[in-house]
Amino acid sequence: KSIDDGLTWKPAHKGIDDTRYAWEIRWAGNKLFLLCVRGWSLDKPVPGRLYFSEDEAVTWKKAALPEGVTAPNDLLVDP
Repeated sequence: KSIDDGLTWKPAHKGIDDTRYAWEIRWAGNKLFLLCVRGWSLDKPVPGRLYFSEDEAVTWKKAALPEGVTAPNDLLVDP
């Protein structure tokens, strides 16, 4: 995470597990959403996930996806 236009960076991934491919990030009100797309780890598929943060990316929580959804690839926010 950078708050000075990329001059310095600090880790901001507490709560994000083995997902490797961060795809999109969106603000929605006071929540920050991060969509991680499906990927591979040790020749096994890693399901896609959706996380949200209510503390500006200090910590992340996994959001529930609809049953059967394992490969989300886009994130839209309805204002």
